[in-house]
Amino acid sequence: MPCFEEQAALNAAARTFGEVQFIGVVYEDDEARTQAFLAKQGSSYPSLLDPDGRTAIAYGVFGVPETFFIDGAGRIVEKYVGPLNRATIASLIARAKGAP
Repeated sequence: MPCFEEQAALNAAARTFGEVQFIGVVYEDDEARTQAFLAKQGSSYPSLLDPDGRTAIAYGVFGVPETFFIDGAGRIVEKYVGPLNRATIASLIARAKGAP
C-alpha cells in the first residue's frame, strides 16, 4: 500500500523541515482505520479526516497518495502523484520555497 511506503519518509521530513507545516488529509478511509494506521506507523504531523471528500474534490484529487506543496501565500506550487521518498520530498520543498 503506497501510504505505508511513504509514511516513514513523511515523518522524517516533518522532523527535518521544521519550518514547513505538514498536514495529512485522510481521503476515502474511516476514522478507526486511520487511527489504527497512525498508531502502528506513527506520525510527526497532524492528519485530518475528509469524510465527504470535499477537500479532495476542491484540490482535484483522483487517487492516493497525492501530495500538494503550498507556499506561504496559499498557492499550490507543486503536486506529486504517488508515494514519496525522502530525496523527492527535499527536492520538492526546495522548489516550493523558491517559487515566486
